[in-house]
Amino acid sequence: MSFLTYESIPNSFNKKEIEYFFKKHPEYWTKKFICEHKYDGSNFQIILSKVLNEETKTNELVISYASRNCVLTEDQDFNNFRTILKEDIHVKALENVKKYFLESDLKCLNLFGEIYGKVQKRIKYDLDNRNKLVFFDVVFDEMYQNSKFFFEWAKKMELPVVEYFMIGSFEECMAFDVKSVKTQAGDSIEGIVVKPYDDELTKPFYVKVKMEGFEEIVVKPKEKEDKTQIDKNAKFKAIFDNHPEMNEFENYLNSNRAVSAFSKKAWVKKELPQLAHEILTDALKDFKIDHEESKITIDMIKKVYLSNVFKIITDEKFFD
Repeated sequence: MSFLTYESIPNSFNKKEIEYFFKKHPEYWTKKFICEHKYDGSNFQIILSKVLNEETKTNELVISYASRNCVLTEDQDFNNFRTILKEDIHVKALENVKKYFLESDLKCLNLFGEIYGKVQKRIKYDLDNRNKLVFFDVVFDEMYQNSKFFFEWAKKMELPVVEYFMIGSFEECMAFDVKSVKTQAGDSIEGIVVKPYDDELTKPFYVKVKMEGFEEIVVKPKEKEDKTQIDKNAKFKAIFDNHPEMNEFENYLNSNRAVSAFSKKAWVKKELPQLAHEILTDALKDFKIDHEESKITIDMIKKVYLSNVFKIITDEKFFD
């Protein structure tokens, strides 16, 4: 088995990452990109690997399942995935994938998808409101296959896949009007993912464009400080004096980031501190992109903002 962590996708406002990529790969300005639907759900992974049977000298199939961050155990039914995979459309498609894999020379195949529907409460996708699963990426022996190959291969496998809206240049795809798309139930979608269509890179370059209201960085308006904020600033005066950019970190903490972190694995209530750490670490990663020279550490962030994150988690009622 070869579990792969699906890397976080840069946001469209991370100009530095985008500029760095095109500076390193200027030829991509003339390549084709694809604009895919970004579902508001949880990342899911099916892992196919082979184990040699010493008696028969034949390869036996081993199947594992994973969330974004970890392999799932036998007693975990992450977002009802076991029930979903019993549906006829998935049974047939996965039989095709298994056959393809066993007849190939591949040692491992990672199939990435998104479970959506009742996973998050922000978007209603259709009238039956059930959890569903669509796929968007496949990796052969730790090599990402490009989108052109994936969609052609998935069609042969009869896999349900993410919908895509257009194929064009990077600039054309980034200019796609996300507001023009609605779900079957009439809600706005979370956003889009823009990625190369027929590239040859083994590590994908993706960019996500989110609808207003789903951003993970929101600049908060300056308001008169209440007593709690004044007390906090006084308590951590040394940190704020030495790192004035710390005042902006709160812009990187909101319910959207918390929901995203919560969707990455099957959290239980006793893991609340770990969830808070995940949210703060993710926020710090984005913060460091915008503040490259900052010497702020995760320990400093926890001292100042851990209580803020606990409040966000409580308000979202993740464990109710």
